[in-house]
Amino acid sequence: MTTDPSLSTDRWPIESGSALAASIITVTPNPAVDKTAYLDALLVGALNRLGRPTVDAGGKGINVSRTLEALGVASQASGFVGGGSGQQLLACLDGANFTLEFVPVGGATRTNLKVICANDGLTELNEAGPTVSTDEFNSLVDRLLDWAAPGVVLVFAGSLPPGIDPVTYVALIAACRDKGAIVIVDADGPTLRLATSVPGVIIKPNCFELGQLVGRETEPSLDESCALALDLIAQGVGLVLVSAGADGALFVDRRQVIRAPAVPVKVASTVGAGDAMVAALALAISRDWPLDEAARLAMACAAGACTTLGTTPPPKELVDQLLTEVQLEVLDAL
Repeated sequence: MTTDPSLSTDRWPIESGSALAASIITVTPNPAVDKTAYLDALLVGALNRLGRPTVDAGGKGINVSRTLEALGVASQASGFVGGGSGQQLLACLDGANFTLEFVPVGGATRTNLKVICANDGLTELNEAGPTVSTDEFNSLVDRLLDWAAPGVVLVFAGSLPPGIDPVTYVALIAACRDKGAIVIVDADGPTLRLATSVPGVIIKPNCFELGQLVGRETEPSLDESCALALDLIAQGVGLVLVSAGADGALFVDRRQVIRAPAVPVKVASTVGAGDAMVAALALAISRDWPLDEAARLAMACAAGACTTLGTTPPPKELVDQLLTEVQLEVLDAL
């Protein structure tokens, strides 16, 4: 076991405009227009006046692309958009320094409300999203199978809209893996459970979602989560990143287990912190960084995301600063 807060970061910082070692493509099947607002206390059945509202293009994959953009790294974002809310979402991304390759659908992109209370934390009111037809889904399938190739990192992130069966979706994920792409899945429920059967897949559950995979109704401890992650690795999963909120995170592959405590910061909002971790992981994998350096960047990005309002990604300068505060405990996996 080693505990070393000063592990090598020679590959950091990344300079803006530097060439990618591999393409990073994010897939958000059910994006949203996210409105985040603040309250002193949520009064159920009474009038609540929202303060400091912000409107963002939401969805896990989009958040990943926005974080990569803040770090000076290019990506390509895909998924489904439709209706007036879909146009609003694209307008929120106007001027973004990443490529937009969304498939248009007949229904309207969902609108979600996130309310952050001083004493009660985050309350989310999320719509289901538009129903995606077979033809619309196949349009996305055709694009992704054209893009999937060795060296390409595909991030499948977030929930599925009505009309897409998790079995069919995971079959697409498996097909992308078969074409040699590196695949990261950040999802829950049936999608996460089915994705664990795809050889070499990389997953990012939280502790509760990890416990659900084995039928647990209560959230496992960090030690229990580590054991569950190692079981998944033994079954063929390539890498498990377990986010544990204030307890930090676990990074588990066949060679090592890395425990990383959360970096202390003044928290404005935890929305998007997990997506920032996924962005860091995708970046590190695309450049073939060792797992300890990937973990360091992921923890700095997550901490930085907690200091911003809504899903605004942390600025690169803040990530640079937080990198020096990350501590890692590295153990052999066996």
